[in-house]
Amino acid sequence: PYMLGEEQDFTLDIYAAAGRNIINEDRLVGHVNVEFAADSMMLTYELFENHYLDEVHLYIGEEMLPMHKNGKYINAPGQFPYDGEDGVFSNNDRTFTIELSYEELGLESGDDFYVAAHSVVMMPGEMNEE
Repeated sequence: PYMLGEEQDFTLDIYAAAGRNIINEDRLVGHVNVEFAADSMMLTYELFENHYLDEVHLYIGEEMLPMHKNGKYINAPGQFPYDGEDGVFSNNDRTFTIELSYEELGLESGDDFYVAAHSVVMMPGEMNEE
């Protein structure tokens, strides 16, 4: 986990085709930058050239993943609490930014927290013609 209050920005990698968290190093397609401000954190998904965001899903909290009422983890990204409607796409859908207040996240200084960031990435040769 990360600790709120350490105030050190960090970066997470985005890998394509990483279902079940099986990462293939040659499928690195971008990064999620996490930046801290006084009352909030900003997360920015940034994809490399010729890659585009189709969907984003995000969870930030004190548990590893969000939980169902029955106590089991929610591991389906589409059920994460934040998605593309909660932030702003830009740079021809290569960038997505969301800012969340610590109050909204239920976090205070010194709290440990986890980040689960998921995206559906469109890559050259894999885009659907519509």
